[in-house]
Amino acid sequence: MGADIVVTGTGFTSVRAVRFAGVLLPPGTYTVAGPDRILLRIPPVAPATLAPIEVETGTGLARSAPFLVSLVIQVDAMAPLEGPPGTVVTVKGMNLDHAGPVMKDGVAIPDQMLVDGTTLHFPIPPGMTSGALRFRAVPDGASPTLPAFTVTVPPVERVAFLDTPLAPRRVQPGAMPFMDPGNPGFDLLEYPAGMRTRQYGILHFPKAPLFHNYDPFLDNVRPGRHTGAFCTLALKLPQAFMEAVPRTLRDKVHALGLAEDRVDLYCVSQDMPYLDDAGYLFRPHYWTDPDAPATVTAPGAYNENRTVEVGLFDAPAAIHFQGHRQDDFFAGPVHVHDDGHSVLSSPAGVMNLQGLDHTTTTAFWTLVRLGDRAAATLHLFLNDADQAALNHHAQTTKSVRKVFWTAAAMPGNPALQKLTALMRPVVTAVYPGPAFSGHRDLLITGSGFTGAMGVRLGTVPATIFKVLGDNLILATVPASVGGPWACTVTTPLGGEG
Repeated sequence: MGADIVVTGTGFTSVRAVRFAGVLLPPGTYTVAGPDRILLRIPPVAPATLAPIEVETGTGLARSAPFLVSLVIQVDAMAPLEGPPGTVVTVKGMNLDHAGPVMKDGVAIPDQMLVDGTTLHFPIPPGMTSGALRFRAVPDGASPTLPAFTVTVPPVERVAFLDTPLAPRRVQPGAMPFMDPGNPGFDLLEYPAGMRTRQYGILHFPKAPLFHNYDPFLDNVRPGRHTGAFCTLALKLPQAFMEAVPRTLRDKVHALGLAEDRVDLYCVSQDMPYLDDAGYLFRPHYWTDPDAPATVTAPGAYNENRTVEVGLFDAPAAIHFQGHRQDDFFAGPVHVHDDGHSVLSSPAGVMNLQGLDHTTTTAFWTLVRLGDRAAATLHLFLNDADQAALNHHAQTTKSVRKVFWTAAAMPGNPALQKLTALMRPVVTAVYPGPAFSGHRDLLITGSGFTGAMGVRLGTVPATIFKVLGDNLILATVPASVGGPWACTVTTPLGGEG
């Protein structure tokens, strides 16, 4: 069935019609190659059909001996050939609707979606191992060869990251110059452990790009400060979060020719303790030189000169680097050196941040490039009240989930809005199935689907849906829904994507 065959005979000079098993072959499925030869393709009929081929000409009807149709199932391509659980594999071929389900180790892979005889989708289920695949036996024993599939290590899911325990470290009252001695104490929240540098000692700066005044200790500090740690929260995020960073930042990563797995992702909170809101210098050296010592025993023992490129992303209109437009991505030198005792940084004046207001909480992203590496950081700038609230939560918070749930409970806070946006669901592809009984199935891939409360195509909600994993949903929508429409998944933490 579907095979090309050659019919030989005589008198094929005025062919009016060709039939097989009583089925009229449409034009284009056969070609009269000469007075003694016709090329034709066997039409779709039931397997094991035994019937003659009929050729009708202007002079009469010729009929061949009975022709037996065998079922030929053909696999032309399968992709991808590797991926983690949840990967949707697409098989292209011929007569796949007669092949039966795809099997692994004698068990049918669940949630397969046959679009038609030429296209089949199936997701790689959790727990499946690498190895050969095959179709279940078809009636006449035909068994096309499928390539083997290699199951790779699944990425760390963004939702699973919420259950990561934090590593709080108690800082006693009065231990820092920015701290009111009456403060009852607070915790520094970090993941993973060891996220704090030794530079500037008791300030416990994170190993991530940061903003602070030239002298972070006592330079131009506002009187009556009552907030706690300068940087309470410091998270290094798994690569799975790259899907959820602002599109403009991700596009810049691609435009720079950087591999996404060479981009470190961070989220850092900090308060704004200085009198001068324009006194915040960009300090990427906590990322470029994370293991620099706090002190040296001899002058000149530590001296590193680097040139980085930096830009702002998803920032409020007022925020920019001095002398640059907000959308500039520009180069600047970073000099990390010692003064004979302490290790210091001398950042370029072009990396002076403008537009902050210490009474107003705000947030934005930076991207710093150093060679073939980069750091993308979500900076949360907190006013005194929000900083005090975070310090309070830090004393009892034991996991990242608590931090995100706390943020979700404060929807009006612009910094925390960007924090919870990291957990929004992201739809990367939709694979439609055939229409049946007025409905159509969809396989939806992406990330952040755990706990999904709704799925819709355009404005039409799914009739029913099943979350098969953090990165896969099977949904049913009315077949009458036209398109193309955006597919939207709604979750309790992170909104819609």
